[in-house]
Amino acid sequence: TLTKGGTTDQPNYTGSFSRIDDGEYKLVESHTPAGYNTAADKTFTITADHDTNADDPKLNWVKIDNVEGTVNTGAVQVNIENKKGSNLPSTGGMGTVLLYVAGIAVFVLAGATLVMALRRRNA
Repeated sequence: TLTKGGTTDQPNYTGSFSRIDDGEYKLVESHTPAGYNTAADKTFTITADHDTNADDPKLNWVKIDNVEGTVNTGAVQVNIENKKGSNLPSTGGMGTVLLYVAGIAVFVLAGATLVMALRRRNA
């Protein structure tokens, strides 16, 4: 489950996964919001210890990597930061317009020179 929280300026999301076993998992960002960089895949290991000898088995402890969780809820909180992308420099602009104008001027000048040379040759 993914729940949005925080404020408009600083949104945050809380992901929760229920009834998953001990083991190694990989968190993959499948959709990157506009203006953000795609986060690297995050591999993590869930370990837990259960009191299996009791009549009513209970959770003794739970961890994701080295972060301990809450025993009564079985929840572990881990923050994963999603960073905004860097702004790219603007391209194009007036510099390209000047190059286009200069190129067209050279082309027109070459055409005019060719026409004048052909007229002189025929005259």
